Amino acid sequence: MPAILAVARDLAPRGADLVLVSADFRSASGAVSRYLDRVKAHVPTFLEDAPDPAAFIDAVDPKWGGELPHTVVYGRDGKIRLSISETLTEARLRLLLDGVLEEH
Repeated sequence: MPAILAVARDLAPRGADLVLVSADFRSASGAVSRYLDRVKAHVPTFLEDAPDPAAFIDAVDPKWGGELPHTVVYGRDGKIRLSISETLTEARLRLLLDGVLEEH
C-alpha cells in the first residue's frame, strides 16, 4: 500500500487518480479504516459489498479470477489499461503506470 500511495502522489499532476476498493468482509471495515488511516491513504475508498462476489469480480474486470492482491488501471474512457494479480514493487508500478500515462 505505501508503494501505491507514493506512486499515486507522484503521478497525480499527470492526471492519475487513485481509488481503493477493499475486498475485505464488511465485518472488517473498522480494521480497514484503521489501516488506511495509519498509512495516510486519504483517497476515495470503497468496501466491496456485492451480494455475489462473482458479480463484483466481473464488474471490476471480467478477466479477473478473484486473486488478491489485484490492481486494475482504467483509462479516462473507463476501459481497462492494466490488470495485474501480483504484489507490485514501487518501481514496477511506476514503470507500468508511466507506460499507461504515455498512451494518452
